[in-house]
Amino acid sequence: MPLNANFTNTDQALGGTQAFNLAGASGTVNVSGTVFVGSYPANTASYIPLIWSLTGTLTSNVNLQVPSGVGGQWIVNNACTGAFTITVSSAAGGTTVVVPQSSSRAVAINSSGAFFANTAAASPTMTVISSDVPSGSAISLSSGATGANITSIPITAGTWMCGGNVQTLPSGSTQTLLVSGWISQVSASPSAGFEAIGGFQLIGPGSLAPNTPIGSTVGPVFYTVAAPTTVYLGVSAAFSSGGLRAYGLLNAVSLLT
Repeated sequence: MPLNANFTNTDQALGGTQAFNLAGASGTVNVSGTVFVGSYPANTASYIPLIWSLTGTLTSNVNLQVPSGVGGQWIVNNACTGAFTITVSSAAGGTTVVVPQSSSRAVAINSSGAFFANTAAASPTMTVISSDVPSGSAISLSSGATGANITSIPITAGTWMCGGNVQTLPSGSTQTLLVSGWISQVSASPSAGFEAIGGFQLIGPGSLAPNTPIGSTVGPVFYTVAAPTTVYLGVSAAFSSGGLRAYGLLNAVSLLT
């Protein structure tokens, strides 16, 4: 489980999601955040998360640009609409790539610029499925061992990498004692040994003040399934008084085999 910023960045790089709402955006959008703090445009976009989830109706061409000296590989899912393009580039210059709408691409950046990491870039090679429950739609939790589903997504036969995040939303003077989050194929229940396969368990109160929200990234978790199934983002909590709600994001990325 992540205990500090270093582990949080590692979690994000392995399976986190940077959401971009690009409605109204134009020109260059700097993907320059050295830590993940939330969705764009409300927050500075970060290059740390593995997955970039793009939504919104475009009104202009947009260039998503990482800083000079930053290299790596990202899964870019372009679910935008509108007759404009999304380009990925480096501030250092070099080649750029255009990610088509209604598709996902593995994009890599090195000293030569940006390029498609997969060789079959002319057609979609991956599928990204996302379900985002915002804070305004957070689910209510009961204190105790009972689990609850924040959200779920369907996956088809194949191999999938699943990841996401869980955040709590306390009310009043709620003192959070414990929060567990997981990804599972069982509704409202974690898999056995869930902490070893991408789940987390955060224990308070310690120095945690009342009415303090907590949370963590979850995953990555890998599933190979022979038939369509459902994957759940689950949570359970113990708290002393008041109320506690939870919200979060669940992603699944199909992997080539």
